[in-house]
Amino acid sequence: PFNPSTTIRFDVPDYHANKKVTLQIFNIVGQRVATLLNGNIDSGRHEITWDSRNNQGTRLPSGLYFIVMQAENFRRVHKMMLVK
Repeated sequence: PFNPSTTIRFDVPDYHANKKVTLQIFNIVGQRVATLLNGNIDSGRHEITWDSRNNQGTRLPSGLYFIVMQAENFRRVHKMMLVK
């Protein structure tokens, strides 16, 4: 659980370096609410802070959210709980 922000840590291996990586947040009904990363990124360890705002800058309500990371044929999904 987090409130009002969370830090998302992730690693990009060498074989995904300088290739398109996306990091997106979806709500419980599958709607994309925020895009945190959409572009090429170097290999190594990275951190992105999400302040629980959507792409329009509005704070989102408490609830379950999913963070989806994609890079070529790699896809990982994690759950997050925003509690106010």
